[in-house]
Amino acid sequence: MRNTGAKFGLALLGLIMLIINSGCGSMSIGHEYDPKYDFSKLKTYSLIPDPYEEPEVELVLKRLRPMVNKSLQDRGYQQSDNPDFKVALHVRSREAINVVNWGYDYGWRGSYGYGFDAYQYEEGSLLVDIVDAKTNELVWQGLASAELKHTDPELRDRTARRAIKKLFKHFPPKDK
Repeated sequence: MRNTGAKFGLALLGLIMLIINSGCGSMSIGHEYDPKYDFSKLKTYSLIPDPYEEPEVELVLKRLRPMVNKSLQDRGYQQSDNPDFKVALHVRSREAINVVNWGYDYGWRGSYGYGFDAYQYEEGSLLVDIVDAKTNELVWQGLASAELKHTDPELRDRTARRAIKKLFKHFPPKDK
């Protein structure tokens, strides 16, 4: 299911999102899709496991899967054992650094320079792959990233529900 082109596309999508959404504490949402694919034929889906799932994210995925199911069902899709498309969820976290440039800084005794702040934080990412069930081709991909501020699972769930809702606003892609 994964190939070099998809990895490059994901890296490029992440870089673009980083540039666009460089504010601290914000949620970044992005998506990419195959413009030649006919999304109107999709009616049923199934969630598939991440073959690269790390044991420490098992409980996180257990909480996210029902949220994704609800979001897809709210959009009119039905879960099926014989689906039109498969949905794979991938979650990761990493340490990140945010640098904020505050512009000119006038110091004491007439000195001047640039003021900036930097802080380290944990960033969580949810990647959603939509794969055509017949061809096994990746046809849509969404990525949500946010600062993981909360240790309280209910607050994290609220952030996750918000991210999933924002992600699936872009699925299926709107006709141009």
